[in-house]
Amino acid sequence: MKRVLVVLALVAAFAMVAGAAYAAEEDMPAEVTIESHSRYGELWASGSGAATLDARVARLAMRVDGDVAIEGGVHRLVIDGRESALAEGGGGTQLHLDDFSGTIVVAGANFTVAIEGEVSLHGMGRGHASFRGEGWWKTLHHRGLWSGSDPVTALLPIA
Repeated sequence: MKRVLVVLALVAAFAMVAGAAYAAEEDMPAEVTIESHSRYGELWASGSGAATLDARVARLAMRVDGDVAIEGGVHRLVIDGRESALAEGGGGTQLHLDDFSGTIVVAGANFTVAIEGEVSLHGMGRGHASFRGEGWWKTLHHRGLWSGSDPVTALLPIA
């Protein structure tokens, strides 16, 4: 029984070392293309720094502590649990929140979200996301760490 436990502990230690090496390699600036066989891609991310999301069509839920800018074709915007009025006319939504701390849910097409600060988010849709700072991101089939300098980009296409 002791031998089995020792072998399991050694296997776990080697897996941790390999995982750390893989994570260090993922920290390098790179571009990741995600091929999704479902209708939408999904993205989870959490970290501190700068996050930029360029959505062709998406629904994003995020917890933010920092500065937020949302621009473009937003159809629904909920801030801290309350529906927010959207700009009328052809100009689209333009929302800038400085030193914001709370939750935001945004849905629409052809909009961008830029965040400086701490963020945890989950999104479903199609578009691009780039992250710079310290944190992690995950899609249905890939994962990585936020880049310390150049953005790591994840593409979330609709199949």
